[in-house]
Amino acid sequence: MRPQALGYKIGQIRIREMRTKAERALGARFDVKKFHSQVVRDGALPLAVLEAKIERWIAKNLGSPRSTLEIAEVRKSGTGCGV
Repeated sequence: MRPQALGYKIGQIRIREMRTKAERALGARFDVKKFHSQVVRDGALPLAVLEAKIERWIAKNLGSPRSTLEIAEVRKSGTGCGV
């Protein structure tokens, strides 16, 4: 059971980082229910795949051609999830 607890904790930390990144990128447009829906929608995923999915979701919700640039700025500011 203990090794499993470590895996859960790593997942918790990474998902929290993704949420913080989304909150900062989207500001007032961030919706925690929609974020959680994205996290659980496809079931169990490797964290790197989930992070890419969340980055696409952020870009879609920013709704501008600069969205990838804005995500890069969030990443540069030290709030990225790291892969």
